[in-house]
Amino acid sequence: MTNSIFRLLSIFLTIAVITLFPGVANAGLISVHNSTNQPITCDASGGIRNTVKQNMQRILLSPAQTIALNPQDFSTQTIARVECTGYNVDNLNVTPNSPDRYLSFTGQAQQTLSVLLYPYLPTTPEANFQPMVQRIVNEFQQKNPQILLNAVMTQDLEYDTYTYSNLPNLLGKNGFDLVELDTLMLGDAVDNHLILPASQAISTSKFWQVGLEASTYNNQLYGFPTWLCSYFLFGRDRDIWQVKSVPGLINYLSHKPPVKPRLIANFNSDWNAIGFYLDGYTDLFGFDHVTEALEKPIDPQVMNNLVEISAECAVNGTNGCVNNYYNQDPNAGYQDFLAGASSFIGFSENSFYIRLSDTQKLPLFATPAPYGPELKPLVFADTLAVNSSRCNNQDCQANAVKFIDYMSSVDTKLWIAFSEDLDSGTPPRRSLPAIKAFYDQPRVQQDELYPQFAPVVKNPNANFPNSISDNKKIAMYQEICTEFNQQEPEYPKCDFTRRSLLRSKRFKGF
Repeated sequence: MTNSIFRLLSIFLTIAVITLFPGVANAGLISVHNSTNQPITCDASGGIRNTVKQNMQRILLSPAQTIALNPQDFSTQTIARVECTGYNVDNLNVTPNSPDRYLSFTGQAQQTLSVLLYPYLPTTPEANFQPMVQRIVNEFQQKNPQILLNAVMTQDLEYDTYTYSNLPNLLGKNGFDLVELDTLMLGDAVDNHLILPASQAISTSKFWQVGLEASTYNNQLYGFPTWLCSYFLFGRDRDIWQVKSVPGLINYLSHKPPVKPRLIANFNSDWNAIGFYLDGYTDLFGFDHVTEALEKPIDPQVMNNLVEISAECAVNGTNGCVNNYYNQDPNAGYQDFLAGASSFIGFSENSFYIRLSDTQKLPLFATPAPYGPELKPLVFADTLAVNSSRCNNQDCQANAVKFIDYMSSVDTKLWIAFSEDLDSGTPPRRSLPAIKAFYDQPRVQQDELYPQFAPVVKNPNANFPNSISDNKKIAMYQEICTEFNQQEPEYPKCDFTRRSLLRSKRFKGF
């Protein structure tokens, strides 16, 4: 992929694809890899019973060879089972519309571990998540050859963990042994008995406390945190580091020319609107009171602060932050920032897309985004949780511990965070690992942005609430949206039906 957003028209399209659909899969192929030093024979079938000839395929793989199986070549249009070297992986249910799978047979596997990974990390459209998944599978199985890892990383609607109604399937008997959840959904998963308490075989000392707190519900730890996330204010000069409050932000932006938007942010995304509000509530009342915001009516002072911030986006009477412009076209936010907008509110991962398109390598600085009178940034967390229906035996739980250990290692976090699975020269993803040792690495400490991001993960009480039910989320967004619409005429009237919120998620792209 080219690096300049201005050089060719195709780049605009490419960046839009990256931002809007970073996890689109390649039409349900299963790549079967022979990692042994001997030829192996594999049988694939569209059902558990191999009774229909045209519903079966037999393939011979040479050492180190990989062959792609297409479900459209089967009479059922489904690949349900793959067996190699006398060992089988079933319950695959791969269709032409499913995400791709990658299976690597070591010849030593005796057990299978199925994992659904969090898919809102940056990537490029030509790579998708395939290089990341393949490296995870190969490295994990090299360390644990007795386990065949079936890892999935996709933004396919059926696998979307931000859709509450999907969780009983993804964490059911036909789902995954391990699921990487945003802890916003943790309480819902616990209340519906979908996940098990976290294993005591893993020490919690390596993780930042804010991630552990987010993974704890009713005083019980239910997962091990993998990634942390917070809202940052990006700018082009060091003066942005002095912004510690909404008045400070307004003062900073008042010295910037209004030719372009002074600020770029997405106030229309439902999870963003809720996240901004909870951050603003914390900035006003403190960390100890954030859960109160879920039960109280919308606070007018918090809303006034949000409206005041959003007004900084207006140019010539048009406000892209509230009229769905940036929500519907996140690429426009990157374009406007690179074209001269003064500031940008997003996650640490946004630096990936900014740098991917910035051939001029303009200065880039970041600080926690303020939403009230005193800066108290909250932190999201993703966590690996064990399926109570599928992984309730000793072998599966032991395998889950091994995978969590692998994903929690410094080496794994380094290659993912610095995009080593992507083409040379691709910017770092700059996601925020939940392990302490990552931030002690020289490569991290010498990075242009990680030292600016790192302080937010160190506050042990800064986690977002993990008890937001589906009904609470919809009701809260309805209140915020209604209040915004009353104060900002450009803010659209909101449709609060569950169908309209089908793809509702914390928008990692922007």
